Amino acid sequence: DEVALTMPGLAPVTPLAPSATVSQKDTVTVAAAAPQVAYPEGEFTINRTKVIYVQAGVSLLAIANQYDIPLGRLLEFNDMQQEDVLVKGQLLFLQRKRRTGSTAYHVVQAGESLYDISQAEGVRFEDMLEMNQLTPGVQPAAGERIYLQGTAPSRPRLADNKR
Repeated sequence: DEVALTMPGLAPVTPLAPSATVSQKDTVTVAAAAPQVAYPEGEFTINRTKVIYVQAGVSLLAIANQYDIPLGRLLEFNDMQQEDVLVKGQLLFLQRKRRTGSTAYHVVQAGESLYDISQAEGVRFEDMLEMNQLTPGVQPAAGERIYLQGTAPSRPRLADNKR
């Protein structure tokens, strides 16, 4: 059975099916609405910032202890509120994300939230919102550009939230 989950400031998400797998080459493959992405196991970098991929159900306190990072800092690095356990598999940054991205913009994929983009690109959520004249909780339409290195020429077109 699928259960819809909601998090403050984020569009509703549906948990990943048990199709997330670990391959023989120590890579985690994630099945989601957006295209599949294979992340290395363990620590790697996105936008010159240390990050790990963590499966749903993992304790954030355990991650903080494993990497010797205070829990409050781990939450801050990932633009998260107080949470005990991850409700979906996701990237977790072990350092503060950058104010700007390594590419000029990100093209929104169907089912991708602004938070997902912030994590995928290693850009601070609030800075990304400001560059694109957006507010928390809005959902840009698929195909729109989210600018990552400077102010967007115009606000992206928003998705029709007819649910």
